Amino acid sequence: MRDGFSVCEIQSKTIANESKIPDVELVVNPYVGCQHGCSYRYAKFMMRFTGHAFDKWGKHVDVKINAPEILEKQLDSMRKRQRVPVLLSSVTDAYQPVERRFEITRKCIQRLSNHSFPISVLTKSNLVRRNLDIISGNPKSEVGMTTITLD
Repeated sequence: MRDGFSVCEIQSKTIANESKIPDVELVVNPYVGCQHGCSYRYAKFMMRFTGHAFDKWGKHVDVKINAPEILEKQLDSMRKRQRVPVLLSSVTDAYQPVERRFEITRKCIQRLSNHSFPISVLTKSNLVRRNLDIISGNPKSEVGMTTITLD
């Protein structure tokens, strides 16, 4: 823990999950929690499922350290599945500051691209620019940016 912020490396059993979001079939969340700590973030509800029920939102991130390897196994088992867009991320920001260190998102989008899955990214971070080489080479992929204002 540094400056009241904690980063924990965790092992994940799955990473590509079915989604209940309209028009989104698969979602990948490489992290649990988010350093941005946005006051509007609807994902705060996740804290009660992750062992962080009493933590302040924005003060912890769990890194799914084995996400790229788990994703590769899941994608191998989906060989016959239609290549639907995969959303990164529905309950976290895939390009929050810890991504600079761990590069979990980059490794995941590389694997998705290798298996020809289109990628849809939602982020508020310009860190996504580091991965435009992969995203732009992947047909039907897209990046959505969130802009914050005080008004």
